[in-house]
Order: sequence, then C-alpha cells, then structure tokens
Amino acid sequence: MTHASTAGFLRNTYSGILIKLFTCMIVVLIYAVSVNGNVNQGALFTCIFLYMVYAVIEMRSLMRGNKEQKNV
Repeated sequence: MTHASTAGFLRNTYSGILIKLFTCMIVVLIYAVSVNGNVNQGALFTCIFLYMVYAVIEMRSLMRGNKEQKNV
C-alpha cells in the first residue's frame, strides 16, 4: 500500500493474489492425489467460486484504500 508508484502497488497486489492462487492449486492437487481421484467436484467448484469472490473483494478494497491514501 505504501509503494511510491501505481505500477509497484499493482505488481505487489497481483503477486500476492497469484501466490495465494498457486497455493490453493497445490492444495487441490494434494487433495486429489490423497483421495485417489474421488474428488468432491461440487465442493471444489464452490471453493473456487468463493476464492474468486474473495479476490475481487480484496482487489476492490485495496484499490479503494490506495486511492484514498495520499502519497507525499
């Protein structure tokens, strides 16, 4: 939030979101391997949907917070 440039702020924000996304993907792969392919697809897609909602809310709040913050 305190980066001097907008590009730096966006780079840090998107990097954080991508790291969380890749972590979720690794957890899903571990889950799929541990249950030998008997994946509960409904629960998996619900979690993916909830992550997308979370990512949108996170980006909106960060962008709003960055807009309100005055860089001196």
